[in-house]
Amino acid sequence: MKQSKASFWVYAFCFFTFAAFGWYGFSVDSKEVVGTAELASKGAFETAEQCGPQRNYFLKDLKKMSPVYAGNRSQAQLGRGNPPKECVSFIMQNFIPLNSKSTAMSQCRDERGQALLSPTKGADAAGFQPPCATESYVNSVYNSLVDVGDCLNIPVKELLPKLYNESGLHVNTLGGGFDAGVGQLTVSALREVFMRYDGIPTNPSALDWYVKEIAKSNKESCKRIIAEKSAYQIDVPKGQKLCFSGEASDADCYTPWSSSNRCIVMTMPANPLKNVLFTGIFYRSMLKNATGISFSAGNDTINGRAFREGEDYNGYIGAGNFVERLRKLGATHASSAVIKQMIVSLGFNAGIRSGKIYLENFIKQREAKQKYLKDEDVDFQNVSTGKWAIVTNLPTYWRGLGSDDAAEFDKAMTSLEVLRELGLDANKAQKTYKELRPYVQKEVKAINDNQKLSAEDKQKKINELKVKYDKYRHPLLQAVFAKSDELTLPEYMRIAHAYSIITDTSAGGAPGYLSFVAAKHKQLEKEMGARVCTADQYLQF
Repeated sequence: MKQSKASFWVYAFCFFTFAAFGWYGFSVDSKEVVGTAELASKGAFETAEQCGPQRNYFLKDLKKMSPVYAGNRSQAQLGRGNPPKECVSFIMQNFIPLNSKSTAMSQCRDERGQALLSPTKGADAAGFQPPCATESYVNSVYNSLVDVGDCLNIPVKELLPKLYNESGLHVNTLGGGFDAGVGQLTVSALREVFMRYDGIPTNPSALDWYVKEIAKSNKESCKRIIAEKSAYQIDVPKGQKLCFSGEASDADCYTPWSSSNRCIVMTMPANPLKNVLFTGIFYRSMLKNATGISFSAGNDTINGRAFREGEDYNGYIGAGNFVERLRKLGATHASSAVIKQMIVSLGFNAGIRSGKIYLENFIKQREAKQKYLKDEDVDFQNVSTGKWAIVTNLPTYWRGLGSDDAAEFDKAMTSLEVLRELGLDANKAQKTYKELRPYVQKEVKAINDNQKLSAEDKQKKINELKVKYDKYRHPLLQAVFAKSDELTLPEYMRIAHAYSIITDTSAGGAPGYLSFVAAKHKQLEKEMGARVCTADQYLQF
């Protein structure tokens, strides 16, 4: 899988959009909660009466959906090892505030109920309230996750923290760069779905290849997916033809991955199953790159034979020999399963090669300097990386400059003290930051006082201003990156990711992503009980 081709501007836009989603400074109590006594109350479904008309916009679509996905299932149909659907309900209701509009929420129907090709955030561009978490809506997402997870051998409990962080499991979440729906499918992810399988010119698209393999399986989950043709069939407009990603040059090519067609993976009732299936195909593509594990008729294979859990991986992980090298450095409980989680999870955000590159460089630098590790140094759940946000994340650096709240400025000045941990000159950084603020405040005021500008145009100008002044963050980041191998792996990955974004125009994503996802894992453990919604071992040795 190629690295995402998002430009710095797209990266910046993603940050501006998602800053409101609670990615920054999140903290939860690490005390483990065991049992499910409070599950019903914490994951209780909502009713249409509770939500009111502002949040019931999916009622008609849900009535059109197959009861196989909108209805309830027996425990026998669900199988073992799946989280209860209250986990989905809890995530939906705790992603963003329920009773106010959010630009995170879009719709693929206009005011008259007509289907749109590209999602809208409403006439005022303020977005919508999140949809009502009725039992049928929860079922539609939950049953899709469970079926795709079982059919494609994807651990749903590993996916939930990631999806909580990005979409809140909502069908109509629209992120920066038009990342869409439950799986927050990006342009690069959708391109992978419509690219020829394995990049071989004679192969069908990845979508067609996986559907063919799914159809060979005897699993009930796979049979249910195949029965829902709308989940994988693409309606091509008259006069156009469906083209492969990477080969779409003809004028009559229909490109489902383009932003102008994003509602393909958002419009109900074909979604959420279509979106989750495409997310699963993208996951399998990254898994194959990371581990060498392929998919055949519902089974995992490696080197043309059945894969046995616990055996060695091929792919990036096998070639990197990461487990043995980490153990030699002192991380005695290093696990290939956890390394797989790191590389594949980060692949969703920054491209499949990113995690492998950061991990390889971290280990290589430690080996060269003979700097040893402890298992705790590779623990994304309990190592705080937020203190580095002032140098790794544009919105955090900007907040103290652009806000007229003196408390935000004071907070930023205090945050810069973190530079001392690496022997860097915090006083100089604070002096520069203090000198910049009056200039930023003056420009922000001029934009806000300009009556000729619309609210949207004002925000565009503010965003341009953020990028303009972000250049003063870059030398700090460069200095921190030069010494970051002295830190833990979670800290290093956050800093290395941030550094790659300012030095490589093809890099994208959110620095600290794995820490954000790990925080959601901890929250689910705390609120819903240990291992109820979450995997037994996740992003820690």
